[in-house]
Amino acid sequence: MNAMTKPVIHHSALDFGLHEFEFHLSNDFFRDFGYDDFLDCSIDVAVTLQKEETLMTVTMNCNGSVVTQCDRCLSDLQLNVNATDTFIAKFEESEDEENIMYISDDESIDLSQSLYDLIIMSLPVRKVHPDDENGNSTCAPEQLKFLEQYEKHDAIDPRWEALKNLKEE
Repeated sequence: MNAMTKPVIHHSALDFGLHEFEFHLSNDFFRDFGYDDFLDCSIDVAVTLQKEETLMTVTMNCNGSVVTQCDRCLSDLQLNVNATDTFIAKFEESEDEENIMYISDDESIDLSQSLYDLIIMSLPVRKVHPDDENGNSTCAPEQLKFLEQYEKHDAIDPRWEALKNLKEE
């Protein structure tokens, strides 16, 4: 396996058959996309490429972790990244098919956008500390206590309360 920094594969120099590549992604990779939500990032990517005469099958396996802020308490939150995707790269365009990338014979494949999309889509939309076995939040208790003082406990306007009763009938 080759260890590389930028996720680009120069396929024109490859023989037919199976090839393996390794990449390591850090914060700089995501900053290049204008994404700076990670406080720390360490993701190893293993790519297998099966080159054939008219197409290549590319499988990307991402494993590692990112550190970001918890959406609830704003303290550091480590999230594991385990994501896999496979696509086909064809040398000639044909009918519009899903999960197909079209490339020319003399190009290299830049996996940057595909890896970025795969990793970002594998993370939860709401990033919060998980609850413990009793259903209690594991967020920083002092932060939760601080936030409680800003919770709104407004009384419901009686006009809306009357409408709510109509719905129940």
